[in-house]
Amino acid sequence: MSRTWVNGSPPFLNADNLNALEADVTTALGVPDAALAARVVTGATATALNATYGPRSTFAALSTAAALTLSPGSFDQVDATSGSRIRSLAAGTNVGDEITVKVSALTSPNTVIVQGDTGVTAVSVTLTSVNQAVTSVWDGSKWVIKSRDVPKGYLDANTVALLANRDEINVLDWGVTTGTSTSQTTALNAVCAANPGKGLLFPPGDYRLDATWNITTNNNIRLASGARIYAGAAMDSLINYDNGQAAADNFSWDKQIVGPGMLDGALLANKVLTIASVLRFALEGFTVKDGIYRGILTKSLGAEILARNLRIYNSGATNSHKSATLTTTSGSATVTAAGGTFASGDVGSPIIASGIPVGATITGFTDSGTVTISANATASASVSGSVLTNIGIESNMGDCQWDDVIIRDTTVGLWDKASNLWTAIHPWLGTTAQLTARYPVSVAFLVAGASKFVLPTADSYRYAFRSASPTGYSTMRLIHGRCTVNSGQLTTGLAAASPGVIFDLQDGGVVHTVAGSWQGHPTTPHAFLAGSTIRFNAINNNDSNPGSVTGLSDYKRGVKMGTTSFAGTLFGATAGSVSLSTNSCQMEVRDGIVVYSFVLVGTGTADLAGVLWLGGMPLPSGATATSTGSGPINYAIGADANSVIGANGTASPLTARIEKNSGGNTTQISGTPLASQAVQIWGSIMCAFTYPS
Repeated sequence: MSRTWVNGSPPFLNADNLNALEADVTTALGVPDAALAARVVTGATATALNATYGPRSTFAALSTAAALTLSPGSFDQVDATSGSRIRSLAAGTNVGDEITVKVSALTSPNTVIVQGDTGVTAVSVTLTSVNQAVTSVWDGSKWVIKSRDVPKGYLDANTVALLANRDEINVLDWGVTTGTSTSQTTALNAVCAANPGKGLLFPPGDYRLDATWNITTNNNIRLASGARIYAGAAMDSLINYDNGQAAADNFSWDKQIVGPGMLDGALLANKVLTIASVLRFALEGFTVKDGIYRGILTKSLGAEILARNLRIYNSGATNSHKSATLTTTSGSATVTAAGGTFASGDVGSPIIASGIPVGATITGFTDSGTVTISANATASASVSGSVLTNIGIESNMGDCQWDDVIIRDTTVGLWDKASNLWTAIHPWLGTTAQLTARYPVSVAFLVAGASKFVLPTADSYRYAFRSASPTGYSTMRLIHGRCTVNSGQLTTGLAAASPGVIFDLQDGGVVHTVAGSWQGHPTTPHAFLAGSTIRFNAINNNDSNPGSVTGLSDYKRGVKMGTTSFAGTLFGATAGSVSLSTNSCQMEVRDGIVVYSFVLVGTGTADLAGVLWLGGMPLPSGATATSTGSGPINYAIGADANSVIGANGTASPLTARIEKNSGGNTTQISGTPLASQAVQIWGSIMCAFTYPS
C-alpha cells in the first residue's frame, strides 16, 4: 500500500496511524528510522500517547465567542518531526459558530498548531507563545479564521500571504492597539511602510497619537463608527497626509479618508488634518474636532479634493482668537504687542488692525510679543487688533468641491484662498458662551480666492461674507446665499456692541449674489454692505426678517439699483425758494440710467427771484457721476414750463433748471413772478450715470 505523507495535511500523525507511518518508512528505507523513533513515545501506541499528552478528543460545536484554553496535556496530536502540539477542530453545528483557542502554557518547542480535524477544512494557524489566541467561525462547510481578531505575528505564512493581497487591512492585525495609555504613531508608521497604497481600516476604539502621523505612502483611511484617532500630546498636526512629491504624476491619486469615525485634535494638535500632494482625493462622512488653530488645512500643492458630509466643531471656547493693542511702524513688517500675546502656532493666521494691509497674515514668530507679517504696515500706530487663529477649514488647494459641511463654533468658518466650488456649507455659532468668546471678530466665510458658493449659510456670525485678498481683489459668486441669526443666543447687548455685516468687502472684491435670503439681528440690524463696494453685484435678494438688514437692495457694479425717495427743492438762482406743502420725489436707478420723478406743490417766498431751479436730487449710491439729462414737465401751475434739464455732477445734491421749450427755443423760467404765488411742478428727468472703476 502506498501513502503520501505531507506535514500539516492528512493523514495526521497520531496514535491511530503511527504504526502505518512506521511501516511505510521501514519499507521505504529498509531499516527502522532511528530519528523517527526518537521523536515518539516508547511503544508508539494510542495508550502511550494518551498517557503523555492526554486523550484524543475533538471540540464540540461551541456557541458564538466560546473560548477554549489549552494546556500541554490537552492536545490530541504531536508532530513527529517538529514536536509541535496539534489540536484539531471538529465540524461546527450552526453557521456562525465561533471557537476562540488560547494557549495557557507551552513547553519546548513552544508551538501549537490549530487545524481542521479529519474531513474538516480549516485555515492552519500557528500559536507560538502563551496567551496568543485565534478565533475561527464555521461557515457551514469549513472553519474560517477571523483574521481581524488575530494579530499579524500570530498567523501562519499562508494567511499572511492572503492578507498581503487584500486591498484593505485591519490595523489591529498589524500591531496597532486601541486604548488611551500608549501612542500608536510608531505602530501606524510601520503599518503604512509595510502596506503602501493600501486601505487601512480602524475598527471602533480610541487610537492615541503623541506625535504627528505622517502618511507618505498613499494609503486610504476608513474610520469605522466609534473609531477615534486623537491627540494625546502637543503636536502641529494630528494627521499630515502628504507624500512629499512636487510633480502631479507622483501625487497620491484616487485616495480617500472616509468615516463615520472621528479625528480629534483634543485641543493639543494645532491642526487636525493637513493635506497636500493629492489628486482626486475623497473626504467623506467623518467628524473633525478640537483643532487649536485649524480643523482641516489643505495646502496649495494638489487639486480635486472631493469632500462631502463632514462635521467640524470645537467643544470649548478657549481657542477663539487673540485681541490686543498692536503696535506698527509704517514701512515695517514687524508688529509688537504685550508679551504673551503671540504663539508660534499663530504663523499663517490672518491679522487685522488699522494700518495693517488687507489680507495680511503672520509669517514669522520672534517671541510672545513680536511677530512679522506678510506686508509692511501702512501707518505707525498702536491700535486694537485681532489675530483670527481658529478656523474650521483653510483651503489653499484649488479645483476642489466641498458639499454638505457643517462647521460649528469656529471663529472663522471657512477661509478660502483658491478657486473651488462650495455647496451647502453651514458655519454656525451655537451657544451664548461661544458667541461671547468669538462673535466680535467672527467671520463665517473669509474669501481671498475666486470660488463659487451654492446654498451657503452664515449662522449667527458678525460678518457673514468678507473679501480680503492680499493681492488685488477676490471673487465670490453666490447662489441662494443665506444669513440667519439666533437671537435667542446672540444677546441684544452683544449684537449692539458689535453690529453685524452681511458683505464686508475689505479688498473691493468682485461679488455676484443671486436670490439671497438675509436676516440680521432684530434689535441691532445687520448692514447689508460695507467696505469697498465698487465690484458688488446683487439680484433678487430679500430680508427674511423684515427690518433686520439695512441697505438691502439690488446692486450692479457697486451701484445701488431700485427706487428710493428723496426730498426735492424748488429755489431761485438769486434768492428765495418755494415753501413746499407736498414733496413727493423718487429716484429710480436702472442699469446705467437714473430717473428722477417729482411732484412739488407749494408757495413761493416773498423774496423768490432769479432762474427757477429743481434741487435735492441725490447721486445714485455708488455712482461716481451723472451726465446732463432732460425730461418733461407734465403739469405746472404758476410757471409756464414744460421741461427740465441738468442733474449733472459728481456729488449730491444735483440740480436742474426749469425751462420752457417751444419750437426748439428754450426759455429759462424766472422765479420772480412766483413770489408769494402758488406753484406746482410735476415731472421727471432722466440721465446717465458713471459706474465706479
